[in-house]
Amino acid sequence: MSELIKIREMSIKYDISARALKYYEDMGLISSTRSEDYAYRMYDEAAVKRLEQILTLRKLNISIKDIRRIFDAPDSEVVLEVMGNKVDVIDEEVSLLHELKSIVLEFIKQIKKSDFAKDADVKLLYEKAQEI
Repeated sequence: MSELIKIREMSIKYDISARALKYYEDMGLISSTRSEDYAYRMYDEAAVKRLEQILTLRKLNISIKDIRRIFDAPDSEVVLEVMGNKVDVIDEEVSLLHELKSIVLEFIKQIKKSDFAKDADVKLLYEKAQEI
């Protein structure tokens, strides 16, 4: 692919707004070119590949700040740090989800065990949720 891609084509192909592309450009993550006779932003193959990397990292909920650090890093040390931190965050989220599941299961058990007293049972659920 040696031709340039228009911002609109890039936006459609990757299901991303032109505003987001401009933001990534403002943040120094990708770059575009413009010719004197054509006012629209155009992206080369390197920018397309970089956008694909950005979108992949964003799907992993990596922040723009950390993406910038990754791209600016001379070696893989920063990547390993960012991904290690992401694993820690995921572990915390999984732990929280397990706690929430336990609370919901306990709530279901409580409802099945006795007649559903909406106010009392919802209060119990609220109190359990506050413990997390």
